[in-house]
Amino acid sequence: MAGSLKKPRITPKLLRTLIAAAAVVLAAIITMLVPILLHSTTATPTPTPTSVSFANLDDEADRWTTIQDTVVGKATSIQNPSVDGNAVKVSLAKGHPGNSILAQRTLGRADNVTTFALSLSFYFPSAASIQALGFSIDKWVNHQRWQWKLQWLNFPGAGHLPSWRVFDGNYWQDTHVIQDLSVNMWHTLQFKGDIVNGQVHYISFSCDATSASLDQTFTPVSDPGENQLAVQVELDGGAQGNPYDVYFDEVNLLWR
Repeated sequence: MAGSLKKPRITPKLLRTLIAAAAVVLAAIITMLVPILLHSTTATPTPTPTSVSFANLDDEADRWTTIQDTVVGKATSIQNPSVDGNAVKVSLAKGHPGNSILAQRTLGRADNVTTFALSLSFYFPSAASIQALGFSIDKWVNHQRWQWKLQWLNFPGAGHLPSWRVFDGNYWQDTHVIQDLSVNMWHTLQFKGDIVNGQVHYISFSCDATSASLDQTFTPVSDPGENQLAVQVELDGGAQGNPYDVYFDEVNLLWR
């Protein structure tokens, strides 16, 4: 037909030319993209002292191991009471006078970590059976244990008010910080410690509106435990051995 266009004929030579041109264009695109991809990979932020390294540990109640006497169990997940909709309940069962229960959340190895900050909220509906509540950060490396352990002593003895003390690896040391904690309300705890010249160093703590600089240093102790990091809470019973519950929420551990 007059005026119709002829389809171009693709010869082997033309095909080779087109493939070569496409390869050149593809190489140019890759050359542009590689620096961008590399930059996006290396620009990923690393944890800083103000970043949450382990957040909301209370949200996984089944990873909290409890030990009362020789009975090993698990903490309980609960929604009410809670601060953010999910908390963990630790229950001290009826037992002998002065009985206690330890709840531990293991976090894996942290051999080179030297600075810690634990924050959490806690709540108890009754304080009548509470002898003391303990909060600790524990680090084991090569059969040595660094432990930063803070305790609220509810019944320190006749003539004494509820107060806070720290553990030196062998004995409790009074901080001379007095604080009465109310029932049926959430209390906020902040607790900081680090390792200085290989020693356990207590930096500071605060609970609600009460705060104190500690600046106390103790020697780590020998302990055959595995190399790991852990957060612990401990409920100590009174002379009657009566049961009670404590709820923990927003449990975060910061480190560097």
